[in-house]
Amino acid sequence: RDCSQMVCPSSSAWVDFPTDNATAHAEFTECSNMGVCDRTTGICNCRSGFEGPACDTMICPIGELTSSIPEGTGIMGVCSGNGRCMSLRDVT
Repeated sequence: RDCSQMVCPSSSAWVDFPTDNATAHAEFTECSNMGVCDRTTGICNCRSGFEGPACDTMICPIGELTSSIPEGTGIMGVCSGNGRCMSLRDVT
């Protein structure tokens, strides 16, 4: 093993192959299988749509608020005011 290379943060995998009938989403997967580890810096380069040290949070869309104010006002908010951002850790 080459110990000169950095290791990136890990979290539950967003996408993974099941290892048993009731087991999937391996824990402690580098960059949560949604990024590529830069071995020189130890920082995950996340795929589009993901963020966080281990790429474990989906980027929440920003859009015009539709649930709490009349349409057409141009006021922007996370998830257009129709939900909340959650990491995979929050969901599981």
